[in-house]
Amino acid sequence: MAKQRVRAEPDVATPEEVLRTFTQIMRGEMTESTGRRGPAGEEVCLPPKVSERSRAAELLGKRYGLFSERDAGEPRTEVAGQIEAAMQAMALGNESGSA
Repeated sequence: MAKQRVRAEPDVATPEEVLRTFTQIMRGEMTESTGRRGPAGEEVCLPPKVSERSRAAELLGKRYGLFSERDAGEPRTEVAGQIEAAMQAMALGNESGSA
């Protein structure tokens, strides 16, 4: 059986778009406007909070089955390694930023 493609509707996100958005949030690539202006009149944007990045990582992990008991003895997938590396990078970034 051939895999069916999800038909993109302009007002409905595709599964790939949802995963891409969670990935951007987890990596801190997406920013959010604070509604304030900087000294030069530029819009002030901040990256997602650690709790938001962690939640995005959790949802991605659930999508890829990283937390299921039945897979506990199996080797980690490439995606699991990438998520773990991103979480470690977030932790290192917070340690250097809090000093």
